[in-house]
Amino acid sequence: MKRLQVDSESGKNAPILSIVRILTVDAEGTQVEVFSCGSSFRFICQYRIDAPDFKGSVQVLLMLKNESGEEVFRDFSQPFFLDAHESQAGEISAFFPNIVLNEGPHTLHVLCAEEGFDFQQPEHQFLENPCVFFWVQTDAFLKVVDSGTAMDESACDVKGDWSSSEYVLTYSREHFPKLKLDFPRCLEQEFPEEFPLVWEVLDQVIKETKGKSFPELERNSPGLKGCDWEAYLRCSAVRMVRVLRALKKRQVVGGTLLDVGSYFGNFSLLLSKAGFQVVAIDSYKRYGNDLDFIVQLLKKEKIEVLDFQDIGEDWHQIASESFDVIACLGVIEHIPHTPRQILEPIHRVLKNEGWFLLDTPNLAYIYNRQKLAKGESVFVPINIQYYTEIPFDGHHREYTSDEITWMLQTMGQEEISIEAFFYSPYSIEYLCGKDLENFILMMEDPSSQEVLLTVSQKVNRSPVAL
Repeated sequence: MKRLQVDSESGKNAPILSIVRILTVDAEGTQVEVFSCGSSFRFICQYRIDAPDFKGSVQVLLMLKNESGEEVFRDFSQPFFLDAHESQAGEISAFFPNIVLNEGPHTLHVLCAEEGFDFQQPEHQFLENPCVFFWVQTDAFLKVVDSGTAMDESACDVKGDWSSSEYVLTYSREHFPKLKLDFPRCLEQEFPEEFPLVWEVLDQVIKETKGKSFPELERNSPGLKGCDWEAYLRCSAVRMVRVLRALKKRQVVGGTLLDVGSYFGNFSLLLSKAGFQVVAIDSYKRYGNDLDFIVQLLKKEKIEVLDFQDIGEDWHQIASESFDVIACLGVIEHIPHTPRQILEPIHRVLKNEGWFLLDTPNLAYIYNRQKLAKGESVFVPINIQYYTEIPFDGHHREYTSDEITWMLQTMGQEEISIEAFFYSPYSIEYLCGKDLENFILMMEDPSSQEVLLTVSQKVNRSPVAL
């Protein structure tokens, strides 16, 4: 058995339970690390109760990942009742009579949590949940060798019988199938005209971003610490192709365009290369030197760059009806107090019959609904936001489609259309478990998808003659 890596500091109950040893044995009870595909396998987790008065029900998750880091199955026990007064230690085991896995080494993950913990949620959310007692990760130790058993690409056979040292509970569960979205190829197939330019721009921005650090961005939005910026930018292709298509659909192929909240500049660069005369605006001065390289890149591409500090309150430095198109993408959720302070200036500087594009996270996103149903917050965890520098640059508020429609109508926008879509799942190579369930739910109910893109038009109607 290889060394264990234990993370037990995340949950409020971390000192209550701890792991003693994990064993993997064959049908005869002999501890082994190499199994033939199709043979039987027993997992044994020996635990210790560190809190002398602990009494409660727990569940255990068993998860295997292959050598590429892909999850190949997860299975979890029914609740087991533990009572420190009856026994200070024990074991929970699972027997798999016919384990069918691809050949190669596997990493074992074991998580113990309170009864009712959602074991089908994305793995990265485990450590954020106070219900977790411990989460154990082994080095690659379980090696599966080929025995001629066929392996279905879409599923693994993980029927298991779970038991504890106190009593036995048995059940069986089939592993959920897995789905490969095949990103970015799937996006290229859906948006063949828009994709090449989008991917070209992203390659350009990512090349400039590699190796950079962003301490000023993180200071006012600590949730950005550890962000995989390349993955974030790649996934933004899902938003970028839709913006291009929305403009083409309305035969808007040129003119002046204001990119409000240009940030890493990928939308500004895209729309400039698509034929628009682009002006980019953001709080670049407040970001210190973090995004100086983006400002330089934009200027090199003949894009004018403005700063919110310079244009004045209500943007009075920008003349009314200056732009044919205004894009405000991934911005409105960051505005404190009221979105009116950004929407009203946008409406003023947009030309009559000009087009306004806005995208923002959907408050009714399926994962948000599930979090709220469990009494959890849908915003940045308070332990992260609490220590932010002021002003906080994270999400102050998110919106539903009805709220977005109401705001646009209040601005005086017409011809309003809303498209819902998702993009975070594209960062996962294979969807399985809860992610796959939610993917199916989102396909059935678009209102539960992740992002809302709205397109609307400003129309100043002439007074009707009496």
